[in-house]
Amino acid sequence: MKLLFIITLIFSLLDADEIERIESIVSDIQKLRLDYENVQDKLMLLEIELKDEKQKNEILLKELEVKYNKIKNLENKIKNNKNININKKEEVKIIKEKVEICSENQRGKKSIFPKLQMRNESPVVAQSSSIDTTARTYRLNKIASLYRSTNGPKVIEWEERTSFTSNYRVNGWIRISGYFVDKVWTSPKDELWVKVEDVMPH
Repeated sequence: MKLLFIITLIFSLLDADEIERIESIVSDIQKLRLDYENVQDKLMLLEIELKDEKQKNEILLKELEVKYNKIKNLENKIKNNKNININKKEEVKIIKEKVEICSENQRGKKSIFPKLQMRNESPVVAQSSSIDTTARTYRLNKIASLYRSTNGPKVIEWEERTSFTSNYRVNGWIRISGYFVDKVWTSPKDELWVKVEDVMPH
């Protein structure tokens, strides 16, 4: 009888330990499950943040590309403006050289500008005392008519801002000694006159 009690006690103790061990395992499993769920939630948040960052990077890259294109366009405009300024400086230099040569011609030196001669068909010029023989460069201030002589027949119209040279001006008329075609000075084949009111100094 005593032996039976001891055996029963031993089994009872063993069952208690087994139950406690099982409960401990169950507790650990629940804890692991909670940890896993927390990790999954964090992973999901990280994936969302990563997606947001990718979208932000794409937007930034597009903005960067647009700004880069703007910078390239500005650089091209600056380069073109520099070329335009260089061309204008060269044109001004050529005009100055032509005017200087024309001025030297007035002092008896050789010039590429033709010498001006009076024609009998222009009696106003022959009779005028208001004569200016200073060589200058002019530009038309509007679409203007050109004439064969002072008060003579109209022969052609030139566009506004057309440049030309002259070293003869009389009574409200300017005789054209040459004009520029593609920045090259050209002498007219026939005599051409323009009204002073249609021109301005270059």
